[in-house]
Amino acid sequence: MMNGHDERGTFCAPLLGHTHRSDTSSSHLESLVGLSNEQDQPRRRSSFEVFEEIKKLYAIALPLIVSALVMYGKSALSVLFLGRIGKEALAGGTLAMGIANITGYSIITGLALGMEAITSQACGARRWPLMVQTLQRTITILTLASVPISVLWLYVKPILLLCGQDPEIVSVAAVYLTYGIAIAVSMTDLIILAVLVLCIYFSRTCRESWQAWSLKCFREWGTILWLAIPSCISVCLEWWWYELMIILAGVLPNAAEAVGAMGVLIQATALTYIFPSSLGLAVSARVGNELGAAQPEHARATSLVALACAVATSLIVMLCTIIMRTVWGGLFTKDEAILALTAAALPVVGLCELGNCPQTTVCGALRGSARPTLGANINLVAFYFVGLLVAGVTCFKIGMGLLGLWMGLLAAQGVCAVVMVVMLTRTDWAEEARRARELTSNGTGQDDSGENSDEPPK
Repeated sequence: MMNGHDERGTFCAPLLGHTHRSDTSSSHLESLVGLSNEQDQPRRRSSFEVFEEIKKLYAIALPLIVSALVMYGKSALSVLFLGRIGKEALAGGTLAMGIANITGYSIITGLALGMEAITSQACGARRWPLMVQTLQRTITILTLASVPISVLWLYVKPILLLCGQDPEIVSVAAVYLTYGIAIAVSMTDLIILAVLVLCIYFSRTCRESWQAWSLKCFREWGTILWLAIPSCISVCLEWWWYELMIILAGVLPNAAEAVGAMGVLIQATALTYIFPSSLGLAVSARVGNELGAAQPEHARATSLVALACAVATSLIVMLCTIIMRTVWGGLFTKDEAILALTAAALPVVGLCELGNCPQTTVCGALRGSARPTLGANINLVAFYFVGLLVAGVTCFKIGMGLLGLWMGLLAAQGVCAVVMVVMLTRTDWAEEARRARELTSNGTGQDDSGENSDEPPK
């Protein structure tokens, strides 16, 4: 993957903002691992440099935002149709989507994020075979993981009944996961997959760097799993919290109304999550590229600029959520009880974004620097030691009901954001550049012909 190169062998990778020489002398290798005083010493960035970094971040983030909004429309339309059918259908569909996220999508998404650090750092280090092999291995891992998930979804009804869920809601949820509106959702996913495959097939950039599938995709999973499993745990811990709120709402006295309102509220959080998650993916790629290219100071600057963008995004999202509190629910249902619960909880949802946007973005920087375990540990403490405790007390002890569950999320997001920002500011970026060189070197140093993999694709 290459923008271009001249006769001297210099080139610029698509996600990099500067050019590197292909010289591999010993002095150059020393600079690559961040040993120079200039790279080790942080310096203030000019306004122009900050603006340029923002442009680079959103050159990656904006296409992700657009595609995520399209994907969001699929889920929102499902909830819209369910809401028009009735509150039982809305509650059942919401429960089904929650189960799908808990047992399926969160796991698949988390495992897929394991490739982020390797591929982004390999791109910066110009190790093209490692990028392709990592993608092929990840696809293989995800395909194998989807088999038990599919079997579980076919037999989910007795499990939900054992959890004490309302039988009528469970019946709707079981139908949704197997047939119902889920058929349209599945068809949409298959169409998207086909389009992505065609784009990759006809893309000149991908064709130049692509390698044929081989048995290598079944070997050397150690490094990917070392990153994928903590990434999966981190994603699951956060996603499961939202779905846990749906399950807890299902045991409240007004279960149908509470679960229905939770479904509408989660559609709001899913929409707002698009913006920090896209920024998180962008900063993950940028940080990984810079570390792979042995530019630790650039990686530090990228992470801080992204954090500032996340704070600004959180303020905008909070204001929009509060303004829409009396309008949002009406887009999905006409049930007065659900509308009242939604309007009461949306301001708290908006406050949650003050923590969610920064922590999601910082989590991307941690993934780009191959530190998903740190993010998983922070999520565990914030969501399940702090947030769950606050939610239990406010919801059941104080009697705030549905609103109490969101107060627990507010506490979790706040703690998570503060701790992640502290860890980001304490990062030794020169050391992370050294670790990036080790990670890409341990992946694959040679292609099938035995030639150096640092060579850009011809």
